[in-house]
Amino acid sequence: MRAILYDVNGKRAEAKTVFAHSVKFLMDEAVNFIRLETRDDVFKADDIKWVLTVPAIWTPRAKQFMREAAYEVK
Repeated sequence: MRAILYDVNGKRAEAKTVFAHSVKFLMDEAVNFIRLETRDDVFKADDIKWVLTVPAIWTPRAKQFMREAAYEVK
């Protein structure tokens, strides 16, 4: 089953894709911040070991959903 989200205008998007884009945005922002603070223009996301945590109370299905969304980022 695929979860579908709707925006305020009724446009549809797959939830996993929305979450993947959100994770990607946060990664890009973190890398850009590090580049600015260190003045290292060649620093990249692959230089970091990323860890995505989820609340322990989440169901296994919800945890799997986030895992799949995170894998979509690469």
